[in-house]
Amino acid sequence: SFEKVEKPDESDVSTKEKDIKEEILELQIIKTPPQWYSLGSLAMKATCHTWYIKKDMNAQIDWRRPHIRDTSFETEVTMSPFPFSAGAMRYAFYLHDRSFSESMSHNV
Repeated sequence: SFEKVEKPDESDVSTKEKDIKEEILELQIIKTPPQWYSLGSLAMKATCHTWYIKKDMNAQIDWRRPHIRDTSFETEVTMSPFPFSAGAMRYAFYLHDRSFSESMSHNV
């Protein structure tokens, strides 16, 4: 069942929240990967999450109730300041994993 949620009264919303306007960013697209050594100041900590379906040997996957597993680990990445691609709702950026010296991409 669903419950109707009442919209808050305008008097409940602070002046600061009323002044927030949605802004569409127009970022420059740069398709070539950056020179990672020059972006050291853009390093940040990140958590990498992976989900997968575990398959037992010599057994079919039960697609009605798959055995879904997950793993995660902490790492440090550098993100390109410019996206290499844009979609309708998000941008794609190059990433460089400093812990494993691997380049990859992610969507924002």
